[in-house]
Amino acid sequence: MTIDIQKRGSISIVRLTGQFRGEGDLIKALGPVIDTRGARVIIDMNGVDYVSSAGLGELVRITAQANSQGARVVQAAIQPFVMGVYGMTQLHKFFESYPTVEAAEAALA
Repeated sequence: MTIDIQKRGSISIVRLTGQFRGEGDLIKALGPVIDTRGARVIIDMNGVDYVSSAGLGELVRITAQANSQGARVVQAAIQPFVMGVYGMTQLHKFFESYPTVEAAEAALA
């Protein structure tokens, strides 16, 4: 999986591409960002076609850590397979998600 982080104003947009197997790379990349009180992060899932249970765990840890630090992490453009996994695990109730990055940006503005 590749991770590309860009700043758009005060919002960090994290574009993921490939299979998300939860190897800790995303936590390492986002740790300093979500430790900042008031940080706003969009995880663009458009390029993710697979997520493992370890990947789900990593996303849960990132979201929970952000919440405890007063930051906000949302997801955007989740592919159907991944959304199906979220539905089976009931994580769609835990993650805040939007159909597009633009919709997520509007929600964080």
